[in-house]
Amino acid sequence: MFEKSYGNSVALSLAIFIAFFLIGWFVVAPNDEMAQPLIVAIQNEMGALSMSDDPMVLMIQIFLNNLTAALFLFLGGAVLGVVTGYVLLTNGFVIGLVMGYMTNLKGITLSLVSIVPHGIFELSAFFIASAMGFMLAESVYREYYGSGDAADTAKRLGMKFVTIVIPLLFLAAFIESFITPVLMNMVM
Repeated sequence: MFEKSYGNSVALSLAIFIAFFLIGWFVVAPNDEMAQPLIVAIQNEMGALSMSDDPMVLMIQIFLNNLTAALFLFLGGAVLGVVTGYVLLTNGFVIGLVMGYMTNLKGITLSLVSIVPHGIFELSAFFIASAMGFMLAESVYREYYGSGDAADTAKRLGMKFVTIVIPLLFLAAFIESFITPVLMNMVM
């Protein structure tokens, strides 16, 4: 049962993310009138995070920011997956918009180098966390109708979150802080 539910939840997560990634990249990013205010808003939001120039501090900031997003993806399942879906589609849209916009300005190579090295691990963690969120939503739904135990499901998934998602996020933050900037400088 777990494997089937997990596979379906990952597929749903990927479908939502990819759909909104493509909307961000192909619909909004090429339209400068639509993209520019959104890019400015994203830059302002990122600026508000006060990211450090020290790679070690930056790594911790990125890790905590991504951990917060992953927790929303997972625990958002407690409200029938509404929060999980919203966080997932928002991240898909923003990443698609930024990558599409960057590709239009700087080319595909820089765009890919800026996201792929750490994104492999970060996005994997997000997809796993969102799949867990959708599984939790299913469990809440089943419990409401008398055939599930959402607390037990949350506990089991929480242990997997700690042993799988958190290490992936830590690795992604390390790569994003120490390796991605070096690679970006090499292609600029």
